[in-house]
Amino acid sequence: RQALSRLGLTGRMILRKGVYLHLLEGAAEAIREYRDSLRKAGEPSAIKVIEQPMVQRLFGEWTSSIQELGNLDVG
Repeated sequence: RQALSRLGLTGRMILRKGVYLHLLEGAAEAIREYRDSLRKAGEPSAIKVIEQPMVQRLFGEWTSSIQELGNLDVG
């Protein structure tokens, strides 16, 4: 969370059955820097799913809150 705050990133982390989906908001360069720092720390690969400009942040001041989905049926 300290890295996210330092880079000016906000977002939400969603966890389900050991799989993480990390939604990040902020400058593209800051997101690349965060992703690179994860790789250097030996974290699993980060895959960008979508990138798009935003008018307003969805997660405001949250420096990555965590939401566990449990046994949500998505099928």
